[in-house]
Amino acid sequence: MKTRFLALGLMTLLPACVQIAPQPPTSARAQEVRVSDGYSRKAVKSYQVFHSGIEGHAIVVVRLGDGRHFPMLFRKTDKGIYPIPQSVFGAQGAGRWSILCEPHVGQVYALRRLELSSVDGALFMAGGRLAPSAMVPLLDRPAL
Repeated sequence: MKTRFLALGLMTLLPACVQIAPQPPTSARAQEVRVSDGYSRKAVKSYQVFHSGIEGHAIVVVRLGDGRHFPMLFRKTDKGIYPIPQSVFGAQGAGRWSILCEPHVGQVYALRRLELSSVDGALFMAGGRLAPSAMVPLLDRPAL
């Protein structure tokens, strides 16, 4: 009986002794914003092209004149590459992005969500490292 009371007493005191690390409020965490709103061909200072694994498309990390950088999905043509309609979301300095897009593969458009991250200058998607691709001209829109 004494053992039962002792165990019950310890169980009630134990939570008071354990300190839980405070969690930052949600508003203090990095908020994802649509970073692709800042994209325009004129704003691009430099870019890197990567194989995407999506037929006829490439992932391009664009660096804007104001220092921001983020990946986008571009369509390949004979004359270069151009961005398809998309929304890219990311948090400032987090090195992680989500791309919502509809790439055209064959005769089908399919809504996709691509998750990308950057670690030590390498770009990753779906758990795999993306291989760099040859530089091609960056176009505003499809060349006719």
